[in-house]
Amino acid sequence: MIKAKVIKLQNITDKDESRMYVRTGDIFIGQFVDWPEVGMSFHLLGFDEWESKLRTTPVTELIGDREFRTLNSIYKIVTKEDERDERIKIILE
Repeated sequence: MIKAKVIKLQNITDKDESRMYVRTGDIFIGQFVDWPEVGMSFHLLGFDEWESKLRTTPVTELIGDREFRTLNSIYKIVTKEDERDERIKIILE
């Protein structure tokens, strides 16, 4: 399991976002097994593994190695290692 935060970066539909379950800027914290894959929904689980934190519509595009597009949104994954590496980079500057 990979511990991570998933952030909704952008809504890409004409739907009224106030009526959507996930809104731009929402951050979900949990863990996942499989990295996003085109054609599959992305699942972020809670830390007890049975609690679902986030389940997206099918992924339509991979944007780099940490961002992906679904039918409705663009998301970014930030792992614990990403956060650690960013802190180290700031310290070394």
